[in-house]
Order: sequence, then structure tokens, then C-alpha cells
Amino acid sequence: MVMNRDVTSIRPDQTLTDAAKHMRQQGFGLLPVCHVQKMIGLLTDRDIVFQAIAERLDPQQTPVSDILSEGPPRYAFEDDELATAARLMTEHGLPRLPVLDRHQNLVGMVSLKDVSREEPAMPSRTDTSLEELLAAPH
Repeated sequence: MVMNRDVTSIRPDQTLTDAAKHMRQQGFGLLPVCHVQKMIGLLTDRDIVFQAIAERLDPQQTPVSDILSEGPPRYAFEDDELATAARLMTEHGLPRLPVLDRHQNLVGMVSLKDVSREEPAMPSRTDTSLEELLAAPH
């Protein structure tokens, strides 16, 4: 699968301030949260705003683990078809999706731009969703 293998992740014990700085440096609002190399969740800029700021949590003291979303994180496996990753991104409104190996280790990140470059002939329903997600602010 086409992906960016140079991916920044954050540990669950790092603070929300650390996470926000990583997001700003990368230029997008999604970080895989990993314990060692195993992905345990995804943190978004939206999580920080809606869960931390709204609850008046101190971002310099609050660990990322305190606001991780419930439920399984969304990801694709490196041996999945690119269309599988595209479907997951459109179903869950994600502009990027972590890519794991079969041992659950983070190995990369696939983006909607990667999908649109590699799969220009995807079904029209997916193309429309991709276009909408690419146009949306991130």
C-alpha cells in the first residue's frame, strides 16, 4: 500500500500540549498514540478542543491517555488494498489513516491525497466523498 512511512506518533503519557505542538509541526490534526510501537489510539485536534478545553483540563498537565476516544482506533494493514483504506477514511471522515503491520506496529500513514493519486478510477460514490473530505478544512 502506498503510504508515508515517516510518521510521528505520541506516547499516552505525553501531555496534550506536547500533542498540540506535534500537530502544529506536522501541519495536520491527527496523531497516532503508541505504547512502544503498538498503536493504542488516535488523537485529533478535535479531541483536544471538545474533551480537554471544554472540560477545562490543563493541557500542560493532562496526559493524552486521559482523552483518548473510546472504542477501537481506525487503521488499515500494510497488506490491505488501498481501496480498503479509502473506504475506512470516507466512512469515518478521516483525512489520514494509520497503517499497521500484522503485529499492530505503526508502519506509516496513508492520506486522501495518496488515495486520489493512486486510485483515480475509484467508484463515483467514493470519489465524491474523497473530494468532499479533501475540500474540508483540517
